[in-house]
Amino acid sequence: MKTETSAHKKNSDRRVLVVEDDPYTNELISNLLATRGFNVESVGTGEDAVEHAREKIPDLIVLDLLLPQIDGWEVCSILRKPGSKTTKIPILVTSVLSRFDTILSDREMAHVSFFSKPFESSDLIAEVERILDGR
Repeated sequence: MKTETSAHKKNSDRRVLVVEDDPYTNELISNLLATRGFNVESVGTGEDAVEHAREKIPDLIVLDLLLPQIDGWEVCSILRKPGSKTTKIPILVTSVLSRFDTILSDREMAHVSFFSKPFESSDLIAEVERILDGR
C-alpha cells in the first residue's frame, strides 16, 4: 500500500505549467514534477503558455527559452506587463544557453529564476520547491 508523503500532499495544491516544445523534455519534466505530487499541465508553444497562464494562473511556470514563434523571452515580457494578473507568477526559465544575458527589464525579470539544461532531476525538484516555498 502506497502512502502519500507530506511533501506530496503539500505539492498537490501547487499548479505548475511546463512550457517546452521538445516532446521528450516536456514529458520528462512533467512526469518528474507529477511524481512529486505537483498538479502539472504542459504546453509546447509560447502562445499556448500565455493563454494558459492568463486563464489558469499557475503557481509556477517552468519555461524553455528556445520556443518556436513566441520565444521564452517574449513570453516573460507579455506575462510581466503592468496590470496583468500574471505579473507575479514565478517563472523558472530552463535553457541550454550557458549564459543568461537578458533583454528584459528589471520589472520583467521580477520573479524569474534561471536553470541550465541539462540538469539533475533532484536539482530541478529542489529549485521548484524552493521557489514555491518562497525561500
